[in-house]
Amino acid sequence: MKVDCNACGTALSVEETTHFATCGKCAARLEIKRSESAVFTEVLDTGVKVLKEELARLDIEVSANPPEPAVGDGGGESLLRLIVGGVLIASDVYWWITSPSLQSLYVRIVILAAGAWLMLSGGWRAIRNARVRLHAMHEAHAAINIRRAELKRAIAEDHERADSR
Repeated sequence: MKVDCNACGTALSVEETTHFATCGKCAARLEIKRSESAVFTEVLDTGVKVLKEELARLDIEVSANPPEPAVGDGGGESLLRLIVGGVLIASDVYWWITSPSLQSLYVRIVILAAGAWLMLSGGWRAIRNARVRLHAMHEAHAAINIRRAELKRAIAEDHERADSR
């Protein structure tokens, strides 16, 4: 027996005893209804169609724009500390080698310590910012995966309800 999908109009072949069907073109779940003069279909799961569309949209959005939260200073301050610390240490070592009598030992040690502190704090900040960004990225991916699982679960539950009718 031939009947048209009520959602997209595709012709379907069904048995005389069939009460439910799924359209091969639009995947709509259909109930086959019979009256004295006609046989027609009624869409059962418009909610599932919306859920499937949201799931597809979520997948497309994530693949086009993977989550990358802007957290921290972006590494600008860390890089500046590393560069200034390196310049301080390099210049102090240069002047120590080329003109040992120009500065006292105390001043040279203070400049070396300041350069070392800047380099260490810049490295520490860079590592901390990277860890914060990585953690935020994992949280964003986890939220997307949770939403994806919720949508899939709702779709599966609706299919189970339709199959049990």
